[in-house]
Amino acid sequence: MMGEGRGKVAPAPKLVRLSAAERVQLRAAAAKREQFRGYAARSDAWGNGMIGDAVFHGLCGEHALCRYLNSALGLQLHVDLALRRAGDGGLDVNALGFRMQVKTRVRGEQNLIRRLDHNKRIVPIACDAFVFAKIVPGGVQLLGWVTAEFARDGGAFAKSPRRDSGHFNLVVDGSDLEPMRRLSDRIRCAQGAA
Repeated sequence: MMGEGRGKVAPAPKLVRLSAAERVQLRAAAAKREQFRGYAARSDAWGNGMIGDAVFHGLCGEHALCRYLNSALGLQLHVDLALRRAGDGGLDVNALGFRMQVKTRVRGEQNLIRRLDHNKRIVPIACDAFVFAKIVPGGVQLLGWVTAEFARDGGAFAKSPRRDSGHFNLVVDGSDLEPMRRLSDRIRCAQGAA
């Protein structure tokens, strides 16, 4: 019997397959967001094109989490596609009052949370938990999650691995991720406590 303890990667990451139609919708939403926020005019890594398809990949991770929670909890969550000049303020998905930020990566093994921007200003943590996801062939793998408190107190502070990036991240070790099934339990508990 496999336990639900922590491992190098949380046991049983959840694969959420994305259809071609979902990808087309998310790509269109990403293009609108990029144009609205003027990423191409920026002088940082986003504007220089170093982070190719970052908005699209982020939306894919958010969509995967919504689909997972909809199935696990019987909800009807959708990706927030509202266009805001200053972004979402660190809140991607709100499930029954439990606020989550999704951090999606395409390559590499680090679980990163941007903490200081390129101007050395603190990026506030406005969520209850961080969910880590990875783009894989055919969809998104939900790797696991940690509470915001754990990320803030237990994450290692490090300069971005990108050579010409000036921002700093919290790095959450893969061995510290909680399994996705526990996220559903935590959301139910948070709802009961409210």
